[in-house]
Amino acid sequence: MKNLSMHKITLISFIVILLSFFIPYLIISSFLKQNEQVDKFYANIKLTVEVINDILVNDFNNAILNYVSSDLKPNFISTSQKNIYKTPKTKYNVFDINVAIYDIDNKNNLYFEITKKSYHRVLKLDINKFFFTNFSKLDLDFGYFITNNSKNFIFGNKELYNKYISTECKKAICKNKNVYISSFKFFNVNNINLFQFYSIFKPSIFTYTINHFQSILYSVIISLLITLIFHYFIFNYIMKEYNLNKNIIKNINFNRLLESDKDIKIIPTVIPEFNDLFQSYAEQINIIKLPLKHSLEENKNLRKNIEIIENENLAILNFLSSFKKYIYGNINLKTFELSFKKGVDKLSFESELLKESLSELYDELTIKIIELDNIKDNYHNQMNLLSNIIGFMSEKSEYSLNQIELIGKLSVYFGKKLNLNDVILNGLYYGSKIHDLGKIFIPDSILKKTEPLTESERNLIKLHPKLGLILLSDIKSYPFNIIGKIVVSHHEKWDGKGYPYGLSEENIPIESRIVSIIDTLIALISEKPYRPAYSFEDAINIIKNESGESFDPKIVDIVLNNIYDIKNIIINKK
Repeated sequence: MKNLSMHKITLISFIVILLSFFIPYLIISSFLKQNEQVDKFYANIKLTVEVINDILVNDFNNAILNYVSSDLKPNFISTSQKNIYKTPKTKYNVFDINVAIYDIDNKNNLYFEITKKSYHRVLKLDINKFFFTNFSKLDLDFGYFITNNSKNFIFGNKELYNKYISTECKKAICKNKNVYISSFKFFNVNNINLFQFYSIFKPSIFTYTINHFQSILYSVIISLLITLIFHYFIFNYIMKEYNLNKNIIKNINFNRLLESDKDIKIIPTVIPEFNDLFQSYAEQINIIKLPLKHSLEENKNLRKNIEIIENENLAILNFLSSFKKYIYGNINLKTFELSFKKGVDKLSFESELLKESLSELYDELTIKIIELDNIKDNYHNQMNLLSNIIGFMSEKSEYSLNQIELIGKLSVYFGKKLNLNDVILNGLYYGSKIHDLGKIFIPDSILKKTEPLTESERNLIKLHPKLGLILLSDIKSYPFNIIGKIVVSHHEKWDGKGYPYGLSEENIPIESRIVSIIDTLIALISEKPYRPAYSFEDAINIIKNESGESFDPKIVDIVLNNIYDIKNIIINKK
């Protein structure tokens, strides 16, 4: 097999497929013929045994009638002096004769009694004579023997009995080497089977028509398996050298190839078509080597220019990134200046124009940054002062200014634990301090009342989140959009039983869930007109017990995991 063209491989594959189908078809069809013959033979034997059984029982009953009513007695029935058995197996009537069947003795005599009015006899049936009289008239095309129900030999082929009686058979047909054995209940008298009839038959092949569909189905399955195995081996044989060449091409290093004067060489395969393909590919690569060398020289120059451009772009990006970080407060002005100088110093002399442009831009931005910082500081100072004033006005009956500032500080602490960004943290800080803005509308007589509130008073207090939102409804800009969410929903509960809207779980803004726990903690450790202050530990336990009901379990876990830090923040703020 030095050379195998694709045409030869196709032809061989076709022949293998045909042979792998027809050879199993011949073998399988012969076995199926045998199986069909066994089934049909069994059905014929069963029918024959049933007919013989009916004939023998009928002859037995006729013999009883003849014995009683005729002087000519059957030679296989004789009189017994006494009945050696006491209990009959069955009783039945043959016309007006009562017959009682007993058992078989060790000489193969069947004892039975007949009674007709005053006529009574104990009789014996010589089974061997009886069976011989009837079976001698039959020409059976299978071997047989008959036993009693204890498997003792009664009649038939003694040699077959000795050979096959020990065969265990739990199905209708059993196979012992090439012989099939079946057993049938035999000599049924009044629904009592006195004997077992064993048939022995050996079928011949190519006698009956076959089931072509089964033969074809099994042959196709075997053919498929053989074809797959053949394909596996022929494929591995063919692909051995092919894969070697494929790896040569796959592992081509163009840098080493261009540096070397040697051409690519392929490994000959057993398939001429593969040889032509690889040889053509190798020739094409060898042809383009020279143009590639010139292209590499040009590429080096281009790469150098690209590197300069990349460095310039990187310097611009670093400048813009540092400026962005400064604007968002992630770095200070000094760090921004160092980052700018570091990026400019890395530029080569070819980028001198860019250096000058970036320096001018940096100087202009520095001036604007200083002006912007002054504006930002002034804005934050004003917002902080405004939130303190509004918060104190709304909480004047419950919290001091220090406690309001403590709520804001703890809110930012929790927000950082939840990885909230700076924009949300600022809104959270101001919103937490004025979260009870709506209480401005609630009379002090209700807020400071020491007795239990009436239902109408409680309903009025429950309006304060909506009243607070009304005050902020015309202010849409940051941070009042975040403040508004806190004001209106800080009394919502995790299980949906809060107010004013009955929100639950993630539907409650994260800022409101934070403020809800902090507001509860500060309220518990603060003295109220109607109760003394709780200890810090008792307040923590109350919050822990409300996890999953009033509070977000995730935020409760932050409380429980940071008790020491929270306590220090509270102590230092006092």
